[in-house]
Amino acid sequence: MLIRAYRFRLEPTAAPDHQLRQFAGARRFIWNRALQQRREHYQQRGKTLPAKKLSARLTALRAQPETAWLREMDSQLLRQVLADVQRAFVNFFERRARHPHFKSRKRDRALSHPAAPKCLWTGCKTFDEGNPGRSKNPRALARGVSRWSGQSRG
Repeated sequence: MLIRAYRFRLEPTAAPDHQLRQFAGARRFIWNRALQQRREHYQQRGKTLPAKKLSARLTALRAQPETAWLREMDSQLLRQVLADVQRAFVNFFERRARHPHFKSRKRDRALSHPAAPKCLWTGCKTFDEGNPGRSKNPRALARGVSRWSGQSRG
């Protein structure tokens, strides 16, 4: 069986670029918070924090007034972050990767979204500004997970 992966770069205009930067910031915020909570839970109890509890904490976090801005972000994007944190720890414990580290604004500006192809063409909540940019390979949008590098031109 042959599995193909497509990687492409979006070149958004100003408004969608701002929205993509907000998504990247929300992703970084949730990653760092989930990583911190997993570390604290392990230090206190000697066991890892279950993914189900982490997901419930995300729901509670979105309901708090000081983090109300997270409600504007797509829920699939935030849930994908928790799955990515879980996968990072699985890879670490299976000795395929280093221990997960906190994300930085300067260093970690990529984002992926599991439903981006559908959203790009149908205009879901994630990309409601219309077409967020041009892709080098338009057919790839219909087939794979979108990744945005966060490096805009101009």
